[in-house]
Amino acid sequence: MGLAAASVPVPKEKPAQVIQPPIPQMKPEVISPTAKGNELLDFIGMLESSDNYNIVVGGKEKPLTKMTVKQVMALQKERKDKKLGTPVGKYQIKDTTLKQTIRRLGINENEIFDKNLQDKMGRQLLKDRGFEDYKAGKISTKELIKNLAMEWAALPKDESNESYYKGTGNNKALVDFKTVKELLEK
Repeated sequence: MGLAAASVPVPKEKPAQVIQPPIPQMKPEVISPTAKGNELLDFIGMLESSDNYNIVVGGKEKPLTKMTVKQVMALQKERKDKKLGTPVGKYQIKDTTLKQTIRRLGINENEIFDKNLQDKMGRQLLKDRGFEDYKAGKISTKELIKNLAMEWAALPKDESNESYYKGTGNNKALVDFKTVKELLEK
């Protein structure tokens, strides 16, 4: 008589606990400096401010590139309270746009509003208006130009060669649609 194999329950293995590393907080991506992006930003900066990082709307110079973001925001508030325009710097960033952009990029208000920071913000504004989608072929040149005109009053909104903000203050397009189209498509 043989011994019957005893039925011993085999303990089930617990699945190995996988420890996931914490997900790092990442700042929103901005357009990397590309030849086309830099050329477009330089073009916009020339139209909006004559390439001046220290200009406020209306042509007055302030030492913006030596001021903190917080100080620039205080200047914009002071100007707004006096019913003056708030756009500042090379890309003429208005107060509401500045607040949104620093929040999106995770910029500390104690950072200096220098050339590098203004350029970083300009690249983010290009991205926000569809430049990456344009490069990927997701939107047309005409759509991008209209989007850019919604950010920068010096650009035409379409073939009419009028600013998106025509009738608001002294805003007018300072370049024609064909020139912007050729710049983007070359």
